[in-house]
Amino acid sequence: MKVQFRENPAMKNFSKIVAASLAVVLLASGSFPQRETSKTIKKVKAFVIQYAAPYEQLYVDPDDNNVIEADSLLLPTSVTTRIVTKKDKPVDRHLIRPGMQIEITGERFRDRIEVSTIKLLTDLEKWDVDVEGYFESLEGDKAWIGGQGIKLAPGAVIRGKNDWKQKRFASFNDMQLGSQMKISGLRRADGIVYATGGEAWSNDFSGGDKKMLDLVKAGMLLPAQLEGGKGKVAGREVTFSNDLELQKYVTKIGNRLVPRYEKDLPDDFPGKRVYRFAVIEDESFNAFALPDGSIFIHTGLLKQIKNEAQLASVIGHEIAHVTHEHGRKNFEGAQKRQWFTIGAIIGGAILGSTEVAAAGVIAVGALQNKYGRDAEDQADRVGLYYMTQAGYDPREAPKVWGEISKTIKP
Repeated sequence: MKVQFRENPAMKNFSKIVAASLAVVLLASGSFPQRETSKTIKKVKAFVIQYAAPYEQLYVDPDDNNVIEADSLLLPTSVTTRIVTKKDKPVDRHLIRPGMQIEITGERFRDRIEVSTIKLLTDLEKWDVDVEGYFESLEGDKAWIGGQGIKLAPGAVIRGKNDWKQKRFASFNDMQLGSQMKISGLRRADGIVYATGGEAWSNDFSGGDKKMLDLVKAGMLLPAQLEGGKGKVAGREVTFSNDLELQKYVTKIGNRLVPRYEKDLPDDFPGKRVYRFAVIEDESFNAFALPDGSIFIHTGLLKQIKNEAQLASVIGHEIAHVTHEHGRKNFEGAQKRQWFTIGAIIGGAILGSTEVAAAGVIAVGALQNKYGRDAEDQADRVGLYYMTQAGYDPREAPKVWGEISKTIKP
């Protein structure tokens, strides 16, 4: 069966994910039959998530403010949008990089935002950054950590931590793929972080990991081949799609996105995740992940996205929640607070609170112990890296977030 993505006729008025998982802009509503009114947006600060050729859409993470209520936002830009430095000097838009802080000025209408000026608050030549994540690949002297390209500055040394506390690393070639790292450095205009120092430690499978995965297993009942029939996920009854070709198609894309270092772990490696991907019959625009590598896509999402690259952006975001162990971190936090529900380890439910509340146990993860913005931003960056490595166009990812913004009602 050939899977085709097309507009859902019932939803044709809705034109993003996540991951991991993002909340989106809620625009003010109102009716002005005589003329369209607007509200001026003045100096709203945000961080760039993605901005690429042909430079028509700017994907940002706004700071908290009273003008734009959002965790992430897709902004249309044009040749008339001014891009300037802090000293109001014009800047070529191709110099805008992920991670830069900007200031937005423009107009907010009832159903759209028009950006007139983007001011770069980050120094184009140099800015301090901290990167925390997993060492996933090495390309020459450039490592990919937490979805970001990292090079060691001349003379820089990475210190070992925990079981590696006696070690010192002067080259990424001496480090183990899959290890955890925290890097401090300077990001240059080429987008690469030049590490001046940091820490690295092994990612061991602990007793806490086992306890968490035992809870996941206890709350899951899957049919053979994940094809059709009833099942249970995180304690909630679900119905799996009986379209075997669709299940195979989603699994093929998912396996293409799983990072190589995960696939190359020996089968007897403690805590090795076996990734599986399944389609759930549910009309909501959603997807979520469990820390054992189980990733679930709703049929409602498949009906809305337009192409395979957009689906890859969703799945890549969810895989990032798993590889970067956001569920384990939530689980550890829940234990410290002496309460726990299975929802604390569900990752990347991508709808806002109103829609998630209707999804039962998924709401537990989103409302009681929702992944923080840092985790969602990391899942976005890492997911973009995964889809790029797999050969997909990362420019399709912000379009999926745009879809989400149109499915959530104020």
